[in-house]
Amino acid sequence: MDQETREFLEKIADRLDANLNSAVQEMRLFVREQVELSETRIITAFWNWARPIEARMRVLDVSDAAASERLTGLEGRMGEVERRLGTGRTH
Repeated sequence: MDQETREFLEKIADRLDANLNSAVQEMRLFVREQVELSETRIITAFWNWARPIEARMRVLDVSDAAASERLTGLEGRMGEVERRLGTGRTH
């Protein structure tokens, strides 16, 4: 193979390497962007699902606290009635 052909082939190989490296970098960037987009969509979907669940849990917590407070009040009144009637339990 003569020198001119060798130089021509080396230039083509260099251009192919440059094009391949550029394509690989573009693909890496594309994949990274797609992964980030997918993560964002998953997190958004989870947040949209979890937000009403969290609100319901807060309502249940408040409701549970109110029920506990009412039960404590009823137990106190029941104890008072039992003491008045002399039927209170001994501990």
